[in-house]
Amino acid sequence: MTMFGIAAAAALLYGTLVLRERLSGQIIMLLISIFAAGMPVIHLRSPHINETARSAGGFFFFWTLLMLGVLGTLSLIMVLLEVWAPRRGRKSPPGDGGEN
Repeated sequence: MTMFGIAAAAALLYGTLVLRERLSGQIIMLLISIFAAGMPVIHLRSPHINETARSAGGFFFFWTLLMLGVLGTLSLIMVLLEVWAPRRGRKSPPGDGGEN
């Protein structure tokens, strides 16, 4: 189960660091951030969450879920802002009024 988390974190980092200005990188970041934001919702709706919280390591599990949700939500906001923001460094066509 931990390997899925490591693979998701590696995909998020690869999309963020290597492919950040490409559409594929933004799609990777968007999908991973949606999944990360949804993890607390999925796990905390379990009928056994009280048993999990009281078990050994339950406190760490609970706070890790919350931080994953916060990270996913902030990543989702940042990806959406990047997708909707005008591209920086793109040359405007001639006659567009962008020249000085």
